[in-house]
Amino acid sequence: MIRRIFKGEPHAYRLLIERYQPMTYAVALANTGSVFLADKATAAAFESGYGRLISLTDPRKLGIMMCGLAQVESDNLLSRRAANWNLPRTRREASPVDLQWIQTELIEPLMEELGSFTHQERMGILLHSFCGMNPRQIAEVLKIEHKEAAEDLARTRENVEAALLKEVRKALFPEINNAERLAHIVTTVGGQASAEKALKKTTLGKRRGRRTPLLLTTLILLVVGIGAYFGYTAFYGVGPQLFFGEGPTSSEGTSAQENDPSEESRRADRPAPTNYSIEGRVVDIRFIEDGLAGLTVRSQDKEVETDSYGAFEIRGVARGEHRVSVYYGDKLLRENVRHHTNQKNPSIEVEMDPSMPTRFKMVGRVTDRLTGLAIREVEQACIKEHTTILQPFVLNMFQKQENEDGFVRVNLLTPGDYTVWVRAKGYAPLAVPFVIDEHWDAHEIVEIPLHRAASLEGILYNANELSINGANILPREGSRMNLTKSRISYKETDSMGRFEIYELPIGVHSLLFASEDHGTGRAIVQLESGKTTRIRVQVPRSSTISGDLSLHGRPAQFKDLRRRLGGSYVDLLKTVNYLSPGQYELPFTPETVFFWGSVEPGAGDNWFDRRMEQEAEVTTSQTTWIDFNFDDGKGSIQGNVSLQGATPRSAFVEIVLNGTNNLEKDRIFYDLGSSGSYHASRLPLKSGEVIVYATPNSVSQEEFWQSRSSLKRKSTSFTLDEGKTSLHINFNL
Repeated sequence: MIRRIFKGEPHAYRLLIERYQPMTYAVALANTGSVFLADKATAAAFESGYGRLISLTDPRKLGIMMCGLAQVESDNLLSRRAANWNLPRTRREASPVDLQWIQTELIEPLMEELGSFTHQERMGILLHSFCGMNPRQIAEVLKIEHKEAAEDLARTRENVEAALLKEVRKALFPEINNAERLAHIVTTVGGQASAEKALKKTTLGKRRGRRTPLLLTTLILLVVGIGAYFGYTAFYGVGPQLFFGEGPTSSEGTSAQENDPSEESRRADRPAPTNYSIEGRVVDIRFIEDGLAGLTVRSQDKEVETDSYGAFEIRGVARGEHRVSVYYGDKLLRENVRHHTNQKNPSIEVEMDPSMPTRFKMVGRVTDRLTGLAIREVEQACIKEHTTILQPFVLNMFQKQENEDGFVRVNLLTPGDYTVWVRAKGYAPLAVPFVIDEHWDAHEIVEIPLHRAASLEGILYNANELSINGANILPREGSRMNLTKSRISYKETDSMGRFEIYELPIGVHSLLFASEDHGTGRAIVQLESGKTTRIRVQVPRSSTISGDLSLHGRPAQFKDLRRRLGGSYVDLLKTVNYLSPGQYELPFTPETVFFWGSVEPGAGDNWFDRRMEQEAEVTTSQTTWIDFNFDDGKGSIQGNVSLQGATPRSAFVEIVLNGTNNLEKDRIFYDLGSSGSYHASRLPLKSGEVIVYATPNSVSQEEFWQSRSSLKRKSTSFTLDEGKTSLHINFNL
């Protein structure tokens, strides 16, 4: 039967369905307890089993395989719980029996009697009842010990009413041996034409013709049997054995095993079918949405070429799983990728060879930033986004290129926003963003001057000053591609809690140090070309206050830090502990606290004071994170200040930026002196308020804090956003 299927006769699958349908249905019914789900599970098992015939090495194990598939499909139905999971299968014809009556009047009472038994025991009693299996056959099908199967069968037969089992078997016989289900299965695996052939030849559901007299029938069977026996013995020297004894046979008189003397001959005689195809797609491993054209995809002795979208179809293969390999010319790109004929196969990701012709190409010249000399051996990795953060997954994407003149080439398939990372031995990675659009100049050469490499070294401690090993060091701003590419961290701390990182680019990095057992530490680090930066990082204690402290993205320290207590402010500078660059820690305070902290101005700042106000509720079970990040932006506000139509002798401007709630404020103070004009630049794009103070007297910055309540003042609100990054506001007090 199996050989006929492999010779290109899918309709011959009906012979196997006719033989193994009862046992498959028995297993499905024992697992689901429903005639409707048993029907669906049986059909699904045979549909799945067709694709597995190619891997079946012993036809005698076909019954075992079908019973196993029936269990799998039953479990899938019961665990799926989709909207229509328990609805009957759609049929071409009505069921030959009243399934609802059988379910209510027979199956449910039977399942009630079997309720105290395991699935294994249920399957055993139904296989015995529907198929007449003995304990040894049940044990082989269910893959259990013979003794265990015998004990299970004896226990269930003793406690289940034999008359009920007999009635169930009799009522379900037309449903189990159902021609409609056979047609449904063959249609799925072989098409409508195969199903029509199978229906013409099957004996299921057909009335028997006029009976031959008993004596004549006996003589005919005797003569045919003796002739067949001697003929078979003469050719093969051994008699056939059925897996389940005297089971039902087809009208052609075929059996589940072919008349081959050995396992090797059965495998050798199976020619590949020609009525299925393998479909898939080959994509760039960097950008899985971009398909690669012109590659050769091979499976066994067949090969095709990918189209402009990277798609391919290999026709004339057997139904089931196959292995395909991808080539560019004679170069092997991917080998033995599993693809299935009746499933949606995942894309095959391959690394693009530099010699492949592509629509777009970015060419750069890599040099030493100090000497201007070309760097011969470089590595590049390209991602489809603009970023200055080197994500950990990019470290696995670098590809080597070598050129005497320092040229590096990046092949690309589609327009878009890209960033190419370039590095070399002894040099730090450098991000080069570019956009490929209708204005792209393919002949432009991008200059890529590399900095000398910087290194970061340090030790990670827990709250008890003990080093932490195995902690992940990762960027604060992660990317979903880190999870997709299975790399989320740059490195892990060693057994002494130490770490060394050489792969990071020059600039400021916000890092997390994550340990499952000890918690999370933070650090804001600025790396300089050709230098080694050494830091100490400590995880904060629970029930403390900790967070970032940065100015313009760089680590900073508090100029002043105060907490409001009973209407007055308490100085906290003496209790601040700096755990690492850019991270502070404060001891526990039991109530809701209101803080304000200020920092000294940095290079290029024209303000004299900047403070941030925040409120938080501290918990004793974990660290309370309060960040003081004094950020930059591309917003600006400028204008003139006059006092009663004249220039004031002293004037001050306060810019108030709103946070995520009304309690968070970022206040920036400017001393105008007697200039009468102000310009607040590098402001974050937020809403807020401008407050102007003016006086005809001379007031210093130190005197401003005590006297500002007596100064003349005026305010107005504003909003800075992407549509309006600059404002001009004049004041006349």
